[in-house]
Amino acid sequence: MLGASVTTKMNDLFRQKVQLEDQLKDVEAQIHYSRGALDALSELQAFIQDTQKGDSSVDNLELPAVAKPLFSNDGPKERVKA
Repeated sequence: MLGASVTTKMNDLFRQKVQLEDQLKDVEAQIHYSRGALDALSELQAFIQDTQKGDSSVDNLELPAVAKPLFSNDGPKERVKA
């Protein structure tokens, strides 16, 4: 009788061990996926910041005045000096 209860308890504990190992594998996969997603997000944020810095440096440049066209849809016009 004692041997049977010990065997039953060992079988239960072994099943629990296998279930916990499977859960551990699932959690490790989720962690790996989450780290990848966070790395991608971090790279995207860096890209956006670099783009914003580039845009602000372009905004600070003085662009030369553009001459008005001689012709438009309304017909010929005089050239206006800028």
